[in-house]
Amino acid sequence: MRKAYFAGLLAVGVLVAWALQGVAWGDVWASLARLTVGQFALLLAVNALITLLFSARWWLILRFQDFRVAYLSLAAYRLAGFAVSYFTPGTQFGGEPLQVYLLNRRQQVPVTVALASVTLDKLLEVLSNFAFLVLGGTVILVGGVSFGFSPVLALCTAAVLYGLLALYTLALWLGKGPASWMLKAIHDREKVERDISTIRFFPRSFEVLRRWSFVSRLIELVASAEAQVSAFCRRRPQMILLASGLSVLVWTAVVFEFWLSLHLFGVPVTLVQTISLLCVARLSFLAPLPGGFGVFEAGQVLAFHALGFPSAIAISLSLFIRARDVSLGTMGLFLGARLAGGKRSLPERGLVLTEDRPG
Repeated sequence: MRKAYFAGLLAVGVLVAWALQGVAWGDVWASLARLTVGQFALLLAVNALITLLFSARWWLILRFQDFRVAYLSLAAYRLAGFAVSYFTPGTQFGGEPLQVYLLNRRQQVPVTVALASVTLDKLLEVLSNFAFLVLGGTVILVGGVSFGFSPVLALCTAAVLYGLLALYTLALWLGKGPASWMLKAIHDREKVERDISTIRFFPRSFEVLRRWSFVSRLIELVASAEAQVSAFCRRRPQMILLASGLSVLVWTAVVFEFWLSLHLFGVPVTLVQTISLLCVARLSFLAPLPGGFGVFEAGQVLAFHALGFPSAIAISLSLFIRARDVSLGTMGLFLGARLAGGKRSLPERGLVLTEDRPG
């Protein structure tokens, strides 16, 4: 695994070196310098509003669980979670346990409720992300934009992943718990060996998992969380619809912010080109590297070149976005450190949504 990871890093390094060859760095700094103080302030204001908007879906979910938590507090918890996900290797996951911990510690929201809210928020986020990729692939096909790879393949891949996520959502809607079932299967090695004969090829890995003392507790938490998510899907469908509407609003704001940034950097892009470039950017963050480092920059250079725009502007925009994300991540780390050790506060009111609760 370690060798494969270092081989991936080497491949990313080669890709970055190839993408950056011939870039006029003087033009890069000139492109950055063209931003006026007013334009820079405008971008910061728009980014701040979008950062706050990211917490709206989580806040709504908690409201439907009858837990009233201050919106800015949730925004701080989510920013702390973003920092963990951004600075650690992975595909933009990892900060969710910190969100659960902060919500439980600071607001005394039960762990199962906090886990259910974060799980549902992340599930809707992932679904909306892949829905956007499917839309982006369709836009690329209709707009005739080509990046040197088959957009049909990209579209089919996104559609398959979206279908899997849709099946998971359907399973929750029907009262099933796929994630808790998988954890139980791992924990119960004998049952897995009876049901899946291929498991005998991985005995040591599963033996290690069985010895972990927290696995039983983890299974209970995940099962409880999936039960509450299932209750939401079946008994509070209006919340799912409102949360989906918020996802559309978030993506609309993200597309607008990206379009505005491109125009301020002197790139007269159309809506089709904006969505195409944003799709490439989002795909780059799926790389198992902290913040998609290197992959994002190289992807933007290649995408700009395919659309006929100067590579120097791609680097300028990438540096601006990277500086923004690193600043937000640093702020999130600071907030996380402060909040994790601070005093607890109480929610205004809290009722757990369960299947036995009257509608």
